[in-house]
Amino acid sequence: VLAGQIVDTNAAWFASTMMEQGIECQRRVTVGDRLEDLVSVFTERSQHADIILVNGGLGPTSDDLSTQAMALAMGESLVENRIWRQRLEDWFTRSGRVMAESNLKQALLPESAIMIDNPVGTACGFAVKFNRAWLFFTPGVPFEFKQMVHEQFIPFVKQHFEISGDVALRKYLTLGQGESSLADTLEKIKLPEGMTIGYRSSMPHIEVKLFARGIAAIDQLNKAEAQIRFLLGNAIVADEKMSLAEEIHALLLNSGQSLSVAESCTGGMIASQLISFSGSSSYLHQGLVTYCNESKVKVLGVKPETLDDHGAVSIATV
Repeated sequence: VLAGQIVDTNAAWFASTMMEQGIECQRRVTVGDRLEDLVSVFTERSQHADIILVNGGLGPTSDDLSTQAMALAMGESLVENRIWRQRLEDWFTRSGRVMAESNLKQALLPESAIMIDNPVGTACGFAVKFNRAWLFFTPGVPFEFKQMVHEQFIPFVKQHFEISGDVALRKYLTLGQGESSLADTLEKIKLPEGMTIGYRSSMPHIEVKLFARGIAAIDQLNKAEAQIRFLLGNAIVADEKMSLAEEIHALLLNSGQSLSVAESCTGGMIASQLISFSGSSSYLHQGLVTYCNESKVKVLGVKPETLDDHGAVSIATV
């Protein structure tokens, strides 16, 4: 992640999921695979946070250091969890595979750790109490992580902390205006106490976030939303969606309508975005990438004189 080779989609998903539970994430820290850095972060943050979710570093290889770092920070030994070792052996037996010696590392937990089940993977989750914080460890594999958040982490948080849930978030995906232009337009709205507007740039989109904290502010959400829609008009292209492709997918799925796509400069990106959603085959018939002018004429029937007069990159050609 720190080298830029992987985008941390887990963090974005987690923050959004927690917000739905009425929990605001206060800080996000990305740490490399260095033992001393992990020990330092666990020690420092555990003195300030109530709960820390640690994602990744529970695998069988030498660069998976989260468990070892936690034990070092606490001054504890790593001990084998017999229940998880048996789970590992059973998992490999069912899969018809020979378990590598390195996998036994995944059954080692800090001495005071509470084992947390991972129902869909070999990495054992665990929780420890250190200084003022609970640290909750999950694997980095997205589908394992997400299932554990829903089935183990959220119930764990609710068991140990009182969550009021008096927060609400609405998100509007916009297209065609820059962040500063949107801010200039929306600053005309007089927001009640406890309500804020935020922005997230993900070009070519800007996401506008309307956040309310407290019952009084939540009660005013519809009024504030009406003002946002009036001021932005058709610049809003989707609600509660991450992309325009997700909105198109939602509109077409189970609609009985179909879609074919002709692309040029986008090189198939539109079709690629749509097929990433399950069920898109029910409406997406075909995608053509007519990159050169000759293919635009031959395959799509664009008139040669249109290309001559206006060029390939023009509204007339579109």
